[in-house]
Amino acid sequence: MTARAHRRAPTRIGVAAASLATCLALPGAAAAHGLSGRADLPVPVGMFYWAAAATLLVSFVLLAVGWTTPRVGRHRSRPLPRLTRLLRTPGLRLAAQLASLLLFLVGTASAFLGGEARPDQVMAPVLVFVILWVGMVPIQAIFGDVWGAIHPMRPLARLVGAPEYATGRMPPRWGVHLATAGIIAFTWLELVYPTVSNLPLLGTLMVAWAVLTVAGMRWAGIETWLARGEPFAVYLGLLARIAPLGPPAPSAGAPRAADHHQEATSSAPLQLRAPFVGAAALRPPLGIVALLGAMIGSISYDGFSETPWFTRQLSIWLAEAQGRGLDVELTRLGIRSLWFVAFILAAALLLAGFGELCGRLGRLRRLPGATHPGSMAHSLLPIVVGYVIAHYFSYLVFQGQLFLSRLSDPFGRGWDLFGTAGMGVDYTVVGPETIWYVQVVSIVGAHVVALALAHDRALELAGERSRVTLSQVPMLILMLCFTLAGMWFLSEGLS
Repeated sequence: MTARAHRRAPTRIGVAAASLATCLALPGAAAAHGLSGRADLPVPVGMFYWAAAATLLVSFVLLAVGWTTPRVGRHRSRPLPRLTRLLRTPGLRLAAQLASLLLFLVGTASAFLGGEARPDQVMAPVLVFVILWVGMVPIQAIFGDVWGAIHPMRPLARLVGAPEYATGRMPPRWGVHLATAGIIAFTWLELVYPTVSNLPLLGTLMVAWAVLTVAGMRWAGIETWLARGEPFAVYLGLLARIAPLGPPAPSAGAPRAADHHQEATSSAPLQLRAPFVGAAALRPPLGIVALLGAMIGSISYDGFSETPWFTRQLSIWLAEAQGRGLDVELTRLGIRSLWFVAFILAAALLLAGFGELCGRLGRLRRLPGATHPGSMAHSLLPIVVGYVIAHYFSYLVFQGQLFLSRLSDPFGRGWDLFGTAGMGVDYTVVGPETIWYVQVVSIVGAHVVALALAHDRALELAGERSRVTLSQVPMLILMLCFTLAGMWFLSEGLS
């Protein structure tokens, strides 16, 4: 299980800091979300609950009073022609894709050839659960769709003759439902099933993903499959919309993109734009609310599953199951799976219900082909990024350091190919106070930005400007609930 240092008040930070390295250095079983090593200082409760709620309320009032016309689509961007030519040089892009493919192949091989090595001693778990699943999120949110540009399966797809597009193979009514199913399956394997402790299983899943991805690209076209079918490309491509680097933001009233394609593969020149405004260019694909619900719900489940209430109750349920002669491990898996599904369904229903309520109260128009929740879906992208940073910041900072050592010894055989095998994890690189503040700022800041994006969209779609503020009341309530729940997971939930 994940080692954690639990403290309630800032006065105990010194004790937490002293024990942090000791707790994290202990080799334990695989954590539910990948590897052991996440140790966050829980956020003190009182004033931060009040401060978070007050920040949202003040933001809501300021938006209602001072933000009276749509602004997101009117931000000017700065063209970057030299950077565009450099990053889209065919040779450079192919080299990056081949390097990504080589890394994937080495990682996959390490899952099969790791022998008796622990999961944190081989490349595969670090590559999948740390670098791809967590590390790519801030990269996408800052630099744009890097994953779409360096996707490791692109060279293999071209090798088997996959076209860039295959018209009609994946009609728009399919939306991103396939990608959503893939995200749910992956997060279940990450958070519920002990996948990381079974290296051969992890390797088999990596091979299966590669085969399905190349087959999907061959059938539907490389860009189409990345835009709608490949779970990681769809999810990370959406998060890239909030990056300050990307195609120009649409002007007010300009038509949106005709499809949900990764921005890195667009022919539009790269520009430096205001953060988050790229989300306004998104024409929401069918199923986007379910996809975002799956992400928010799964991260929330991860926080909830570590709470004292759940761990105590799970022990009671397992004891009862054992008394009745039931298999304890299967019971544990079943209980966790039910809660996992419940959190995802609850998040998706809340997003859909409150989004619909916003539209009806404000008598808002809808984007072409979208529902009211879909029209507001872009405002949820900062929340996903904020939740990932809040929950996994220290996990990424500490466990991400293992990547360099695994490059030199990917199979856990004692090699030192690049002289980095001896590099350990420096647990002093960030302290508990830093982790603490990053968590609070990530959660509260993400919800404030979400309120601003939703308010701007309401102004854009409003039939009656007088009802814009009323339309955003459900969004405020939802943001307050999400914020306080997130704070609870990081404070009382971990005490």
